[in-house]
Amino acid sequence: MSKEDIMFKTRVGIIGATGYSGMELLKILSRHSRVELTLVSSRAEKNTKITDYFPFLDKKYDTLLFSDIILEEIKEKCDLVFFATPSGTAKDLAPKLYHLGLKIIDISGDFRLSSIEDYQKWYQYDHPYPDLLNEVLYSLPEINRDMAEGESFISNPGCYPTSILLPLTPILKNISYSQPLIIDAKSGVTGAGKKVNPLYLFSEMNENFLAYKIAGTHQHIPEIEKYLSKWSGQNALINFNPHLLPLDRGILSTIYLPGLSEKEASIGTQSLIQAYKNEKFVKVLEKGLPKIKDVVHTNQCHIGFQYDKRTGCLILVSVIDNLLKGASGQAVQNMNLMLGIDEGEGLC
Repeated sequence: MSKEDIMFKTRVGIIGATGYSGMELLKILSRHSRVELTLVSSRAEKNTKITDYFPFLDKKYDTLLFSDIILEEIKEKCDLVFFATPSGTAKDLAPKLYHLGLKIIDISGDFRLSSIEDYQKWYQYDHPYPDLLNEVLYSLPEINRDMAEGESFISNPGCYPTSILLPLTPILKNISYSQPLIIDAKSGVTGAGKKVNPLYLFSEMNENFLAYKIAGTHQHIPEIEKYLSKWSGQNALINFNPHLLPLDRGILSTIYLPGLSEKEASIGTQSLIQAYKNEKFVKVLEKGLPKIKDVVHTNQCHIGFQYDKRTGCLILVSVIDNLLKGASGQAVQNMNLMLGIDEGEGLC
């Protein structure tokens, strides 16, 4: 590799690299032609070679060790930092690095909502940087990519919200809808992260299927309602009920819009088809319904639809890989936009 090639590589760090999203980031960034991985942070694995923890990585990373979170070291070694941490970590650290001049992409939920009160209610903590909440860009590339280029701080959408906002936004931009949207979403177990919980043991999840955080209690509800309302121009209210599947990865969201005429449903679905006809990572199926197996290990979202004439209900089905289009893949897509390089670099 020439000195000229190295010169134009963005130096990238990952904080929280040992989680599932961090692992996927490492896989993508290690094959990305326009970045140099210069720092990988994990307090629990401090001073461990990352190739010992992740044997799939190339030997060229043998000299890279997990480090503690030291702001001056991160500033010295990185131009851009990903936070692949549980909610509650980035809220304290990301603004400090941002104010030191680094570019930030936060995969957690720490900068998705609007106010201190939102975080007290939905995440049970007091947000220390409320002024940043409406300054940080929430970037779902297929919806607002034009805003991402040149940005310095991006909040990456959540996994469930990605699977819901992509199918609904083009439709609600083009039809008026005042009823609560009914959303039945199902996720693989990696969506819960690596936290220790008896519920996620193999013997508990295998051949099992369960609902959780139903009846208006899931923390992704305000995120979905906020951006669906903002992007559609109408007040969105959702009845969102998530479930856990006995799968490693993948999300399938089934979305119901009751009370639509056949004409309204046709306008909505044609808007959906047109919105994504030239998109690299979103595919609308005009025949058949999408399957999780078709999108796992990809950065794609597949969307299908059918109209129930008998009940006057438009039904949407979307599938994504929760760790890629729902987290790390989309974060790299956002990084590419932020840096002004090809959006699909490292992802295709």
